[in-house]
Amino acid sequence: MNRGYILAGIWSFGIAFSHAQTMNSFLLSQARSLVEKGDYLYAARMFNAVAESSSDSSEIADALYGVVICGDRVAQVFSIRKRTLLGFDPNGTSTVQTELTRAVESDVDSLSDQGIYLKFGGPDGYDCWNENTSIRELLSTKFSTTAAGELAAYDLVPRDTSGDPRVVIKRGNAFLRRYPKSAFKYDIFHILGRAWQDLWEISSWHDEGRLTEAEKGHPEKFREQAIRNLTLARSNQGKLVKLKWDSASEKVLKELSRKGYSHSIFYLNTE
Repeated sequence: MNRGYILAGIWSFGIAFSHAQTMNSFLLSQARSLVEKGDYLYAARMFNAVAESSSDSSEIADALYGVVICGDRVAQVFSIRKRTLLGFDPNGTSTVQTELTRAVESDVDSLSDQGIYLKFGGPDGYDCWNENTSIRELLSTKFSTTAAGELAAYDLVPRDTSGDPRVVIKRGNAFLRRYPKSAFKYDIFHILGRAWQDLWEISSWHDEGRLTEAEKGHPEKFREQAIRNLTLARSNQGKLVKLKWDSASEKVLKELSRKGYSHSIFYLNTE
């Protein structure tokens, strides 16, 4: 084959590849802009388009995490919508309310087509959350070396634990082993401290089913670990990224130092 044709082919492929990368970067930028403007549905469509067309792992991961952000943000919006709808007519007999409820349901269906699955619940049915954790799980395993994969792994530490602080502790320690230099390191210490606090609080209850026999013999370990992790978080407040130090953690740490109980629960399912 003529060497000139080969070089031309390589050159054409390079241009096409470069063009695709430029286009995907542009789409990611536009999608992020739409997220900030509150157009979560169309932003999710653009993120999915990039994830499907790109061959770059970091780009795919960024796009997939974009869908996750859309799901989290839109869940907050839908919680407000639900409160508004139920607020002006608690009995649900208004024609206007019926029409608006149908519009919400239609939006929920459209979002599910983009991999965003919303669920309503809570005491009054107002709460809405992004139920789909599969994208985060995919990112934390298949794209674990990317920035988005690390973010997803962080998000998963306290999520869907069935209200068991031990699961939070296990995941938090696994995160620190995998990402020892993570920017979220002190956030994880904060989470771990709160989870150990839950176990310390349980140790004061007269509930035989909450602790194992081994745990019942060493409740002081819970307090020590809670103090250690919370102190690390408080001493590095300026490095906390997502879970900022607050009065709740300050109160807990003070009571722990006095070997007291603050009656604060963070991750435990008390039902």
